[in-house]
Amino acid sequence: MKNPDMHRSSNRIPHKQLKTIRDRLGITQKTAASLLDVSYPYYLAVETGQRELSRSLADKVRETFGVLGIEDKAAAPEIALGKGERAPFTKERYEARLAKRPSFYIEADEKIVTPAPADYARCAHALLAAAEEQKRLKPVVAGFVDWCRRSINNNAMLNAFGKSFKELFPGELTKSDAFSVAIEHLDRQLDEELVSEYERRTARNERQRKKNRRK
Repeated sequence: MKNPDMHRSSNRIPHKQLKTIRDRLGITQKTAASLLDVSYPYYLAVETGQRELSRSLADKVRETFGVLGIEDKAAAPEIALGKGERAPFTKERYEARLAKRPSFYIEADEKIVTPAPADYARCAHALLAAAEEQKRLKPVVAGFVDWCRRSINNNAMLNAFGKSFKELFPGELTKSDAFSVAIEHLDRQLDEELVSEYERRTARNERQRKKNRRK
């Protein structure tokens, strides 16, 4: 059976909607791939039209960026505002969506709840304790560390993470092995991404200069 995520495009039409989303957020293709939890080569192939957008990636775009109608390559991206409303996708609307605490419908109680971060922290603490008791700590911690590294996807988030840790647990940052594990390799990866973006911009500028000289 063929993997739908690997389906090759026959028309080679670039996915302008994905590029517009990136441009408005000011992020690289590598960052977009990381946010969507897909490989960079696969994301690049979809955005440039070498592969078709799969249903699973379309679902990730909707969930991550809140964009509706992502299947239409040429459409202007629109973000869901809730209650069936939508508006043009902008960085401000995207960030407002990220900042809003998510709500969930609890079917058993027939109610909508909006947990606070401290409540999630208690659940995480309890889950780790339960995993250790059940001798299942290794896979749970592996998932937790992976979640940390995917969540800390830019320098601003990395700095905010460190600042928040210091405020919540004064004097404990330098003693925390778990903090070191969570951010291991992040500085190097982020620096490499910044270098790659600089090189891409330099190459673009050079191509433009050569083009202008030919005119």
